[in-house]
Amino acid sequence: MNRIITLLKGKLAQNAGWLIGAKVYQMITNLVISMLMARYLGPANFGLVNYAASFTTLFTAICTLGIDSILVNELLQDRKNNGRQLGSAMGLRLCSSALSVLTILGLAWTLNPDEPLTVQVVLLYSISLMFQSFDSINCWFQANLESKVTAVISAAGYTIAAIYKAFLLITQKDVRWFAVSHAVEYAFVAILLLVSYRRSRHRMQPIRFDCKTGKDLLSKSYHFIISGMMIALYGQMDRIMLKEMISESAVGYYACASTISSFWAFILVAIIDAAKPIILSKYSESKRAFESGLIWLYGAIIYLSALAAIGLSLMSKPLVLIMYGAQYLPARGTLCILSCGTAFAYLGVARSIWLVPNGKQKFAKYIAACGATGNLILNLLLIPRLGMIGAAIATVATQIFNNFILGFLMPPIRENNKLILKAFVFWRYLR
Repeated sequence: MNRIITLLKGKLAQNAGWLIGAKVYQMITNLVISMLMARYLGPANFGLVNYAASFTTLFTAICTLGIDSILVNELLQDRKNNGRQLGSAMGLRLCSSALSVLTILGLAWTLNPDEPLTVQVVLLYSISLMFQSFDSINCWFQANLESKVTAVISAAGYTIAAIYKAFLLITQKDVRWFAVSHAVEYAFVAILLLVSYRRSRHRMQPIRFDCKTGKDLLSKSYHFIISGMMIALYGQMDRIMLKEMISESAVGYYACASTISSFWAFILVAIIDAAKPIILSKYSESKRAFESGLIWLYGAIIYLSALAAIGLSLMSKPLVLIMYGAQYLPARGTLCILSCGTAFAYLGVARSIWLVPNGKQKFAKYIAACGATGNLILNLLLIPRLGMIGAAIATVATQIFNNFILGFLMPPIRENNKLILKAFVFWRYLR
């Protein structure tokens, strides 16, 4: 039995390593291409692409229908029906994606009736939602502990998108061509996922849609739609509101600041992803060991983020100049503010490690709803007065309230916040 457990842990660690490697590669690739795009397009057009990206991300939660949150478990519970489960999930997502693209087009036209270029860019970018429907196949590979396949496919998608964007830069295409790049990436990934599934040795059924299976999936996933929408809302609303209240250039500056403030965060993602299976494995063995692992993780997030915030604030001017050029210097102040919120943002990401084994995951949607409401109100109050700085303050204030203060106000998750407080002296719990 011990040998089996050791082998499983080795398999989990190997899969985590592939996922982390793909994520690091994606972030580095995106950072380099983003820098080149920003210089070429200028603040206005770069802001326009990010405006379209925010619209698309906002609707991604609706398109997924919350299915990906429960699909891995469903695939594990009923392996003989994996083909119908995957086909039903993708069919439902394709329908919701088509409706979302039409809704996005209508909203973009309503908000920007005299700006045909804006409407075109938003529409072209949103087409990627159709191809993202095939991401459900990722859940099947995760269920079969074959994350190496999805990591390689994702890396290939990033590479194709990077090559495509480099070609656009060399040939000096206009902003509409860059808006299509997101769809190019996901279309390529969708093809590879389908081919890999057909050739997999674990495949038992062809992919096909089944109405009864689709209804069953929706009945279990619908409450995740609200949570996902709320998270997307307060994650993207600042850029959409900046475009409508200020200008495309303000979105470009804000995107520049946001990218720089978080470009190092792949380290936190790697730490969380690597620590998650280890900490969760301790839950059934020892509550003390489980909590000590969380305290150590929270401490690493807090102190690494603090060091990064200090460094980014002190180096804000040379970083903006080197990475984006003098035309983006107005982003300096926004960068300093956004860098202060990284710790709280990733404390929220790591909190799921405590919520799930303790059966408290239902509170995630309430937390997300509070964050979305608070962020919307703060943006409405601060953007007209302070512009980009106001949006940054609203974002950081929301992260602090959502991922720290709210934990003390909600008794069911107060225990987790006590662990966060202990994380300020986490070295006492290293054993």
